[in-house]
Amino acid sequence: MQAAQMRLPERIARALLGAALLAYYAAHPTAVWALLGLVPLLTALLNFCPLYSALRRPLAAEGPDTDGPLEAGAASATATSSAPSPAADGKVLHATDATFDSLVLRSKQPVLVDFWATWCGPCRAVAPILEEVARDFAGKARVVKVDVDRCPRVSSEYGIRSIPTLALFSGGKVADVLVGLQPKQKLTGLLERAVR
Repeated sequence: MQAAQMRLPERIARALLGAALLAYYAAHPTAVWALLGLVPLLTALLNFCPLYSALRRPLAAEGPDTDGPLEAGAASATATSSAPSPAADGKVLHATDATFDSLVLRSKQPVLVDFWATWCGPCRAVAPILEEVARDFAGKARVVKVDVDRCPRVSSEYGIRSIPTLALFSGGKVADVLVGLQPKQKLTGLLERAVR
């Protein structure tokens, strides 16, 4: 997760550490590296400031649930509503914390979930493969992407530590998990076993 999404206790701890460093440097002005201590203090104060945190969010992180740009590999994904239309078949869907249950857990079809982030190179590399897999399994299985930066509840609930993580859900439960960039054949084989 990005530093802009730190929890409040971590921000407070950083601010307190910065204040303690400043107090130390004020008491010891002869320290050669005293000026370098201002950098952690300013960083801690800026990380604590909500306005700065909002400004640090990358523009590319905006997805289909906002008016911002999409990741290049996800341009064809359009559905984020809780009741996807049949026209969504064959396309990669994007889930949020609010829509994850309806798109993944309540799906009657197997669902391949890609936990990804805009800043992740391997995630961008697997995106076109997932679009092909979604087209190949239209009507038989779903492919859903979950941006770990925008969906902290779901990412935390499933213990996502590395991305891309590809999780196969069947009947609302995790049936299999693959971590890292995967070839199309492996993903296709995983879904073929699930749709039988």
